Amino acid sequence: MLTGNVTARLGELEVRCPTVELSYDESPRVKWAKGKGGITARFKGIEATAAAVELDAPARSVALSGGVRLSRGKGWITAERAVIDTATGKVSLQEVKGSIPVDPVHH
Repeated sequence: MLTGNVTARLGELEVRCPTVELSYDESPRVKWAKGKGGITARFKGIEATAAAVELDAPARSVALSGGVRLSRGKGWITAERAVIDTATGKVSLQEVKGSIPVDPVHH
C-alpha cells in the first residue's frame, strides 16, 4: 500500500492519486494496482479525473470509474467508466455525456 501523493507511469499514461494498493506476481513486476481517493490521469493530451482507478498490468489496461471526466482542450466527456488500452491508445466509455465545441465557420 502506497499513500500520499502517489504518481505512477505506464508508457505514456501518468496517474496521480492519494492511495495505491499494489500486487506483484514476481517482484518488482506489478500484476495489478488499485488507486482511490480522487484520481488524475494524463494520456496523449487527454486529462481524466475519476474516483478510482484499476490497472491490469498483463492486459495493459487501465479502468477509471466513478464520475469519470475526460477533457482535451475545450471538449469534455463524462462517463461512469472508462477503460484505456495503453498498448493501442484506445479508450472505451460507458454511460457517456459530453460537449464537443465546434468552431464557427468563417465565410
